[in-house]
Amino acid sequence: MVDKQLAERMQDAIDYIEEHLLEKITTEDISKSIYMSKSSFYNIFSSILGTTVKSYIRRRRLSLSAKDLIHSDESILNIALQYQYSTYESYSRAFKRLFGISPQQYRHENVYTNMFPRVVLTYHSYEGGNVVVNRQINKDAFLEQMGHIVNGFVLDIDIDAFDRINANYGYYTGDKVLVAIPKRINKVLKSYQLDVTATRINGDEFAVIIKDQTKEIVKAISADIIKAVEVEPFVFNDVKFNVTVSIGISDFTVDNHARVMKHANEAMLSAKNKGRNQYQLYD
Repeated sequence: MVDKQLAERMQDAIDYIEEHLLEKITTEDISKSIYMSKSSFYNIFSSILGTTVKSYIRRRRLSLSAKDLIHSDESILNIALQYQYSTYESYSRAFKRLFGISPQQYRHENVYTNMFPRVVLTYHSYEGGNVVVNRQINKDAFLEQMGHIVNGFVLDIDIDAFDRINANYGYYTGDKVLVAIPKRINKVLKSYQLDVTATRINGDEFAVIIKDQTKEIVKAISADIIKAVEVEPFVFNDVKFNVTVSIGISDFTVDNHARVMKHANEAMLSAKNKGRNQYQLYD
């Protein structure tokens, strides 16, 4: 646990980073902006966000650049320079290390998933002034998407034992998994001719909105997603391992979309409690 003031200062640091992503940023600049020593800031940031300052900045820049590759006509070199890469080659290497393909291939595939969105820290206060900090990403945007749909289903898809992947193989490999999982999910969705993609809503959690489909079709989609993730091992360099996901399903039977998300999350946790690698409908 950390106190509320520290959580708020880390959010201020995130806000500073986001405002300066198109400029040169140093850890010293960020720590000064929140009136904290460089070493203290570095350690607290890493502890709360589960990643280093440098890694957060790198992933955010590359994620935003991926969006520009799909939604703009800017040349790849101009995009590279905009996000503080001095050459096309250095940008291409960094991009490929994270996404597994070159910027040119990514643009050709023409499918954007915001894999590393801006983090918003939320916290719950307990007696004694301590708080439990949660990292939220993309949740507001996802709820906004739901606001335009009259009825349908939400899938809450969570990677099983993702913390073990990071612990056993490192955060670099964990990032690769976070990029690969939605690709497998999206491939299944495309096979059902659905014009929808997975949205990352938490560290190792994705969500999908499915409309105008029956419950049986949604169950079949969920089963196929589980199979698509499990059946083929993940291979990164010399590392090979299997990954599974648990899925919670909730339908649009209530007007409160935040409650629908809560129900899908509860169903996902139920799937995990029943052994993982399965889906569960909210009762």
